[in-house]
Amino acid sequence: MIDILEMAPRAVYRSGKLDGDATLSNVATLPWNGQSSDTNGFAKLLAAARCEDGKNYNVLQMHPKWIADGFISCILPTVTLPAKAQFSAQIGFLHGATGSDGVTFEVWHHAVGLEKPVRRFSYHKKPGEALEPIKVDFSYADGTLAKIELRILAHIADIPALKQAFRDGIDIHAMTASEMFSVPLDQMTPDVRRRAKAINFGVIYGISG
Repeated sequence: MIDILEMAPRAVYRSGKLDGDATLSNVATLPWNGQSSDTNGFAKLLAAARCEDGKNYNVLQMHPKWIADGFISCILPTVTLPAKAQFSAQIGFLHGATGSDGVTFEVWHHAVGLEKPVRRFSYHKKPGEALEPIKVDFSYADGTLAKIELRILAHIADIPALKQAFRDGIDIHAMTASEMFSVPLDQMTPDVRRRAKAINFGVIYGISG
């Protein structure tokens, strides 16, 4: 069994910008259990987090770099794929997530000894729906050494104010916090901004096997 939550602290996290279908640029390595104030994104485990279906789960939260076409990826440690190997998870958003037209969840196979990874799964999901159970077949690679990469590609909501804020270089999370909590931008505190950031993009991978 491949347990995301057990392996997550030992994974490698990266963020940056997606150029084209699968080309990544401006790639930065992220620390585990990073700060929500990090504009490059962050990854951390959340216990009993309320998700978009109204239920609580232990989850891996991954926040993409907050730019147009930003991404975050998690490359799990090398494992020997067992017989009939299958990756399964629930994917979706934390309760109250907004500011997005959804994200694309991808699962990639990095075979040890091969130069390029192979995309095995891609699914676009919008917030405000039920969590989506996914299954990815790896049985074709039984007994081989491999790394599994979880990749999330961000999309900006089709909201004129958000798109204009990106063009103007405005702090999106501060703007959201100002509107939600009635706090003027010039009086914004880090704590209020963090609350808005969790709402803007609460992307999670649920328990997997």
